[in-house]
Amino acid sequence: MTNPFDPTYLTTASATFGPFAGGFLGLQIAGSATGFYLAYVRRDSNQFRHKLVVQLGLALIVGGGCGLLLSGLRLANLPVFNQRYWFYLLLLLEAALVGYALFYARTIYPRQLAQSQTVRGKIASRQQKMAQVTAATPSQNGQSISPTPPETAVTRSRREARRANKRKNR
Repeated sequence: MTNPFDPTYLTTASATFGPFAGGFLGLQIAGSATGFYLAYVRRDSNQFRHKLVVQLGLALIVGGGCGLLLSGLRLANLPVFNQRYWFYLLLLLEAALVGYALFYARTIYPRQLAQSQTVRGKIASRQQKMAQVTAATPSQNGQSISPTPPETAVTRSRREARRANKRKNR
């Protein structure tokens, strides 16, 4: 076996798959399958995390699809695409994608998740305060006010609807 890092090795045309090309093809199939699972099958209760996982899955599908396309073009023995350096270039791009995903997961994602949780917490506390305020409002003339379901326009006549509107606005 010749040196895989020799420049002449990278630029020679070869339609056959050696051990590195076979490993690369297996990696592309695994990446595409993982991307398909993350993008279309996996469900998550956290909407923020679900959106992020779907984006990662789509990126894996694109990267794996490019690798599968390059493998097919190499097996078809097209003059430009049957050189070995295409696999190495795509592997470097995918390694950069993995590096960026790790960077994002370690630095940016925790900040965004904490920020979304504080916003969600503020909304929940506001809703609780509103519920407490409406429950603690004093009733008119000492009578308790119970929420009644709104009547639809179909069950009331126009005259009854106007009377109900006047009573509500007093």
